Amino acid sequence: MTPKAQASIEFLLAMAALVAFLSVSLTALSGLYNAAMFSVEARNAQEFVSSLNGAINIISVLGEGSEKIVSSPIKGEWEIVSAPSPTMVLSYAGSTKTFGLPNAEYTFDSIKFREKITLRISKNRALFVDVG
Repeated sequence: MTPKAQASIEFLLAMAALVAFLSVSLTALSGLYNAAMFSVEARNAQEFVSSLNGAINIISVLGEGSEKIVSSPIKGEWEIVSAPSPTMVLSYAGSTKTFGLPNAEYTFDSIKFREKITLRISKNRALFVDVG
């Protein structure tokens, strides 16, 4: 084998090893990014549930016709299911987390939100949570 041919083969092997290393690294970094974003989104969802709980507590002591709106941006998908007990399910990049919601009368059985969630809490003989 000539020295030029051997240098070309060695160069090709080095490039193949580099491409293999980069593809493994990018796959690992992608998984890390998704895990980090899921953690951020879970924290955002927890803050939203706390805000919703606070709004329901405030509206419960106010008079008839009182309203409060709670909203939050979303990066994944949130689903609120009101029966049998109110829960919110966060989905992001194949991971899910469930949050318990405060008891109130939800005007919907199940609804999915993407990009932004806005709920209106009102008092009209009972506490109602509706899509804002």
